[in-house]
Amino acid sequence: MLGVFGLLVPSSCGGSAITRVPDTPSRLVVTHVGPAAGVKSPASFTFTVTDPISIRQLKDAVNELPAFPSGTVFCPFDDGSSYRLAFMYEDGSDRDLRLEATGCRGLSVDGSERETAIALNDPQLYALLDELEQRAAQASPIG
Repeated sequence: MLGVFGLLVPSSCGGSAITRVPDTPSRLVVTHVGPAAGVKSPASFTFTVTDPISIRQLKDAVNELPAFPSGTVFCPFDDGSSYRLAFMYEDGSDRDLRLEATGCRGLSVDGSERETAIALNDPQLYALLDELEQRAAQASPIG
């Protein structure tokens, strides 16, 4: 069985924002990857966001997440699903984030295996992703 059951109480839930996504991205590509093998889920999907307000909202939400706790962490069920958030810039560079959709809901930056932030107690971030997905289903790209 996949996952670890438990309770997580972050050591801190605030503080100053950390710049995980700098400057002003011009485009955002979101890919939702379903759970690991053996768990039924909807197919993976990808959508593009070009609306500057939506991009800024998601960028700000990511930058305001608290740091991932150090030490032993017990997380709710983790089925392996995640979001890949590729913030793209006019100069061709990008900032690639991986946000777990379940479990501790950790965030890692640019391919790092180590989570730098935790979104477990941030339902607004996932609500924003859901809203963008629904808008993308109606008209693509968002912008």
